[in-house]
Amino acid sequence: MLDSSTSRKLSEMKLHEIVDIVERQERISESFSMSFDERLGRIVDELYLLKQENRIKGLVKRARFRWPNADLSSVLFLPERKLDRNAIMNLAQCTFMQAALPVAIYGSASSGKSYIACAIGKAACRQGYKVKYMRVQDMFSHLAELDRKDSVMRFARRLANYDLLILDEWLSTIPSETETNFLFELAEKRSEIHSTVICGVYEPESWCERMGSSAQSESIVERLIHTPINIDCGDFNMRDYLAKQSSNKWQTLAPAGGAI
Repeated sequence: MLDSSTSRKLSEMKLHEIVDIVERQERISESFSMSFDERLGRIVDELYLLKQENRIKGLVKRARFRWPNADLSSVLFLPERKLDRNAIMNLAQCTFMQAALPVAIYGSASSGKSYIACAIGKAACRQGYKVKYMRVQDMFSHLAELDRKDSVMRFARRLANYDLLILDEWLSTIPSETETNFLFELAEKRSEIHSTVICGVYEPESWCERMGSSAQSESIVERLIHTPINIDCGDFNMRDYLAKQSSNKWQTLAPAGGAI
């Protein structure tokens, strides 16, 4: 049993988890037959797992996912969706990030694009990668608040430094000249260094036309999606499907002659 002085010192060193682990060990009779090395080994193992878990939670929190509970294992591979199961599940290994490959996720509204994008990001967090999720319009709104060129460049460098950047609602509006210039700087800084997930309604083949078919827009597209991994979510409406499933569930639970 740790004395109060030792417990206090551990807490001051921000190692209060050790106090909790030792106290749990004291409640297990098996611990009394262990050698010092065995008990220390278990303390270190448990502390390591706790620190890893807390680090992952921190990475997920700082990523600011739209769907923080998204998980690739929870993706519904319904026949109507025609999703490429192998392509999506392979993304959970994050090998695409080691090669700095981009991912393009596209499909109709409510087809589950953002959920899959967040699930990919969360898988990256579990492997210790720094991830940032951002709606493109939120990015442009923040850009509009910056009044100095050096502030804009700092913002671009900050986004460029994430191991994985997820840009959602891509090209939902046509970018202005200022926004296009920013996208070029961001694409230039990330190209072949870090992976970027682009998520939106439009297929990659139409991006240049959507952006104005200029030389700069072509450069942006080339840098952002060189040799991309394409995930086509199709046009099956997952929001309607899930709403119907929820409604059916409540109808099944409702008593005869009435609704809950």
